[in-house]
Amino acid sequence: MSFLIRSRVSTMTFASLTFKRTRMITTSAGVTTSGVRFPLLSSLSSETQQKVFLSFPRGRRSIGGDARRLKGGWWSSSSYSSRSAIRSLSGSHLSPNNNNNKPISDLDTSYLPLYAADWARVDLPPGHRFPMEKYLLTREAIEKESPDFLKYSMRFSPTARKEDVLLVHDKEYVERVLTQKLTREEARTIGFPMSEQSDGYASKFLSEDETKRGEQHVTRSLASTGGTIKMTRDVLEHGFMWAGQLAGGTHHAFAGHGEGFCVFNDIACAVRVAQRDYEELFEGEDRNVLIVDLDVHQGNGTAKIFENDKNIITYSIHGDRNYPWKTRMLSDYDIALPDDCEDEEYLNALETSLPKVFEKHKPFLVYFQAGVDALKADSFGRLSMTREGLRRRNNLVLALCVEHDCKLVTTMGGGYAKPIERSIECHSDVFRIMALKHKAIMEERKYLEKMVT
Repeated sequence: MSFLIRSRVSTMTFASLTFKRTRMITTSAGVTTSGVRFPLLSSLSSETQQKVFLSFPRGRRSIGGDARRLKGGWWSSSSYSSRSAIRSLSGSHLSPNNNNNKPISDLDTSYLPLYAADWARVDLPPGHRFPMEKYLLTREAIEKESPDFLKYSMRFSPTARKEDVLLVHDKEYVERVLTQKLTREEARTIGFPMSEQSDGYASKFLSEDETKRGEQHVTRSLASTGGTIKMTRDVLEHGFMWAGQLAGGTHHAFAGHGEGFCVFNDIACAVRVAQRDYEELFEGEDRNVLIVDLDVHQGNGTAKIFENDKNIITYSIHGDRNYPWKTRMLSDYDIALPDDCEDEEYLNALETSLPKVFEKHKPFLVYFQAGVDALKADSFGRLSMTREGLRRRNNLVLALCVEHDCKLVTTMGGGYAKPIERSIECHSDVFRIMALKHKAIMEERKYLEKMVT
């Protein structure tokens, strides 16, 4: 077994040797860099493994700003929100299902809040490789279970406010997205037809179909970002322990451009909103946020955005030979796995490293990018995990959040299996497992409260 470890540090101790930060190459016998061979992690003593994973001081500055809470309801007052899409929420075909027709209070913290952004529909061109239908199908799969059994509350993802997106993204880029003025190359890099040229029309003017599709992409991008921001408010302000969104995890979006089906970086925007509006929670050296990115593709945009923020810790396990190739960045903790990596190798890498990261940084808030494209059936993944292996992965992350008493925000991430039903199963598992564990914790707390009284 072999896997690649990288970190954002100037020097790093490995056994008795020290090497500069550089690109490492995985071999069957160990890890090499600059012609020097190092042993596999599994062959090291626990003391040495501790050095590998836990010597990451970074002295980065965090952003400042006045703490101010935004008032108002779910829906953004931004002029860029799709009013027609919001009006369509009253239609039964888009309304989250409550099987028992029993109202659930938005502030009932015994129910896990789950947000769905599939109301922000996008009609992709025929044959497009992105499985846009997976968002609706995942919600429908979860809603086959009674909300009272799983103890979840399905809600609509709100659209993000422009001012919140601008906490992360360059103003010029945001304006070009919102007004559909991206260049052909920018739209191609994102992977969605979002400009007046990107659908292949010779005319510089937008056709009716192009205009509609561009507006849909804007609304969808704001909805997936707004859902993650709303979840953050739920756990930090409204007393919820965990929250999940059946969308988001758009970790390839940089401050000034989008990549890999990602327009705005929803997790980054949510973190910046938290730093601005709940500034008191970030006071102190040990008030850390951990982003656990388990999508099969490295979260390059997220890593770059937070490279100078010492209190935002980025952790990624991904395929070494997967996209992104040219724009890969250094996370605080990167573990790159070889092609065809199976459950045991993946889980060993996760179990060896992630608990140490929790112990080292003691986060009070965790973002879990729960992409399921490490599945063997995935079209883009290159790894060979099973559905059961992904369930074990999810359980490990949730158990660490329980052990360390962390608030948790979970986003959907990638999943591109053929048939897409294989990805839907794994996406649904993320939120079912999350709901069942949340239910058990809430019931235990209720029982203990009764015992005390």
